[in-house]
Amino acid sequence: MKNTIAILFLLFFLPPVFAQKNALKGHFGVLPTPTAVFSAGIGYERVLADAWSLQLMLNKFGWSQGSSDGPTEITGNAVLEARYHLGRLGNESLKNAFFVGGFVEKFHKKIRSGGEYLEPPPPLTGKRWGMGTGLVLGKNFPLFKLLYLEIVAGAKLRKVHSVDYLGTATQYEAYNSHEYFKFAPRFGLNIGCRF
Repeated sequence: MKNTIAILFLLFFLPPVFAQKNALKGHFGVLPTPTAVFSAGIGYERVLADAWSLQLMLNKFGWSQGSSDGPTEITGNAVLEARYHLGRLGNESLKNAFFVGGFVEKFHKKIRSGGEYLEPPPPLTGKRWGMGTGLVLGKNFPLFKLLYLEIVAGAKLRKVHSVDYLGTATQYEAYNSHEYFKFAPRFGLNIGCRF
């Protein structure tokens, strides 16, 4: 475990060795719907060899109708992904590359039911957390000199730990606790900046 942490530290936190073989990326969006759906994320990608790179993304997404006594569901995840780029990666090709990738993720979801209540905590809430793994395909499209648009799509299998809580005026009581597996799609749209 200590060796793994040391390797990740070297990959992500040391100064870049090769010019323009690194990229910072992110996204932020809100759908103008009554449910206030949003998605935000930030990440770092490092080219490790001629056709390989490693990426770490941190994301938060979901919706909230809390201001109108509606439900809220917000998920946060961290995704570590290894990518194989179809073609040798030079200074210009990172922003114009096709790639395939495999990833692992750790996620945590908070759920709150809708409805009016006079005192906290809300009457029903839930948590989902666990790990997932999957595959993606993607393509980068150049925008400006150092900027590019990244589009990814794929699928993942998650192992989910699920607990629902019933709240009274002073405490929560857990019930309906179980584990299950779930297939889910994965989509991504990021703006990247090479350096």
